[in-house]
Amino acid sequence: MRRPPWDGLGRWYVARPMSLSARLLRSAAGLLAAAAVTVLAACGGSGGDPSADPAALVPARAPVYVEANLKPGDDVEELAQKLSGEEDPGGAIKRAIEKEARENDKSFKYADDIEPWLGDRAAFFLVGLRTGGDSPVGLVMPTEDADKAKEFLERSLRRAGEDGEKPQVVERTHRDTKYLVDTSDDEGVAIIDDYAVFGSDAALKGAIDAREGESLSESSEYDKARKSVEEDKVGFVYVRLSQLFSGLGPQGAAARQALSGLGETFAAGLDGDANAIKVDSTSLGVDGEAVGPGGPGKVFSQLPASSWAAAGVADFGGQLQRAIEQFTQLGALGGQDPEQLLDQLEAQLGIDPRRDLAAWMGDVGFFVFGDKPAELGGGLVATTKDAAATRRSIPRLATFLERVANVRSRPLNRGGVDTGVTLTAPQLPLPIHMALTDDDRFIVAVTDPALEQTLRTTDPLGENQAFKDAAGALGGGLEPTFFVDFEPIRSLVDATGAGDDKNVAQIRKGLDKLTTLVAGTKREGETARGRLVVGVR
Repeated sequence: MRRPPWDGLGRWYVARPMSLSARLLRSAAGLLAAAAVTVLAACGGSGGDPSADPAALVPARAPVYVEANLKPGDDVEELAQKLSGEEDPGGAIKRAIEKEARENDKSFKYADDIEPWLGDRAAFFLVGLRTGGDSPVGLVMPTEDADKAKEFLERSLRRAGEDGEKPQVVERTHRDTKYLVDTSDDEGVAIIDDYAVFGSDAALKGAIDAREGESLSESSEYDKARKSVEEDKVGFVYVRLSQLFSGLGPQGAAARQALSGLGETFAAGLDGDANAIKVDSTSLGVDGEAVGPGGPGKVFSQLPASSWAAAGVADFGGQLQRAIEQFTQLGALGGQDPEQLLDQLEAQLGIDPRRDLAAWMGDVGFFVFGDKPAELGGGLVATTKDAAATRRSIPRLATFLERVANVRSRPLNRGGVDTGVTLTAPQLPLPIHMALTDDDRFIVAVTDPALEQTLRTTDPLGENQAFKDAAGALGGGLEPTFFVDFEPIRSLVDATGAGDDKNVAQIRKGLDKLTTLVAGTKREGETARGRLVVGVR
């Protein structure tokens, strides 16, 4: 078994020790990473269109398509220089490719074997998911010189693997187009017009069919998804969820139901400039009942200002209720009705998640703070739809935790608390406080300082300058749902002394290049939009 020519983080190989399908599943991330990190020049050659659309050779029914722009521009190159610390990140990547490839092919030269035919874009596609076998996947690359691409790919296909096993290469024909397949693993390569295609036999046939019939580039669903995140991106991801699980039977139906909040189609575009990495996403055809509003409401900005990590979920109770309903609709589970399982849970443990969480819990915000180990803390803050129901649920939640986690609870009596308990255990060095506050918020605070900061509302995250700057970078009316400030994390790593470890030191070095991370969402009818921005310095 062997590797495909493209693998990992943009590395080229000529030996192939693993199944091409298995490797290509990893290649999607590799293509995007390579495009985001560097600009790969593709010069020389003639007769091809290096800027051709890879989607033109992908079947319209393909449920997954991942594309990378290998020549993203000067802004991305400057970003790559900052992140890699290399003056010429593209050259560094090429040298790494040559070094790795020559372990298996002493004659390999990037300038001779890759550069003459490498085009502007590359795309991975999945024909469909299958049970009981490999799913057909392929990789399409427009070429600058189709003859050079054919020469390299065929030579790679015919080369023996590291174990000395010789490939069983045969020529096949589909719709008058000839291509090569190694029958030992049913993987092959084809030159179709000015495109190089490699993958499973089914994927190669699919690419040939796309040229002769309807391709993904002609699909109205794909066109909408592409335009929803703008077309000129470093990387692009398209997932047609309504088709992805269609071949998996009942399991596919269950998975589709679980992912109903993502709508019919999901698209994401990766881009960047000298100061930030940006990812835009869109979910099309979202059921209005499947997910809540676009952001976590006011609770997110009211988390403690010292938080260096925060996340928010809109209408957590409503989403939990819908998840429970989906669970019960799946029918019998292990020979027992799901409704009976929930009833048994209440009988044995005294808790009903529908009554004791879903019925009253509103928007939820999670937080972590502390730039020294001794000062670490965190917890959650939630709005409540029914304070009386929350007040009744707290003792039941405490009893439940006593039974399943072997903790002890005692009443929490202090200013600002309406009803609460403190949970402790011998194996739990930190106290956990759970309470309904006087201003009708439900809180869970890990450590006493976390309780203090959670009860205090005069110093909220919304006034933190790093948070305000990050939230402003989202633009477009998007409301923050996730936030990380890397400065306190750097201080925390330094305070632990963990930076003396070689691996941690590498992570610490990477943290030096980042400022903040923020993600936000927005609902527009049946469309859910999202954006993630990572600041780079």
